[in-house]
Amino acid sequence: YALRSAGDDEHPGLGCDDPEAEWRIDLRHYHKCILVTVLERLRLPPGALLLDWGSGCGHKSSWAASLYGLDVLGVDIVADSVRWAEENSIGSYCEVDGRFLSWLPEEHFDGVISY
Repeated sequence: YALRSAGDDEHPGLGCDDPEAEWRIDLRHYHKCILVTVLERLRLPPGALLLDWGSGCGHKSSWAASLYGLDVLGVDIVADSVRWAEENSIGSYCEVDGRFLSWLPEEHFDGVISY
């Protein structure tokens, strides 16, 4: 997992700074469109708490916060992505294996996104 955004010899990734690093092409406009569609359907009020499971670099969390006024907690297993999100994205981020979130209170979040 730690090398997910690092790429390989044939396809070197540049991490969160390069929109093409992880997927080899820039998919931000598709991800933003999906997020807007999901959040329009969820109808969460400003200030609602959203869990971004597998938040990566925090782009979707930043859009949710800036476009909809949501408070976002992003969780991801990749330390470099979490570190970048903490420094460059809106929201709070935690490096954790998303399979083990029992430490979070049940019914704590108003919504969850993961894609």
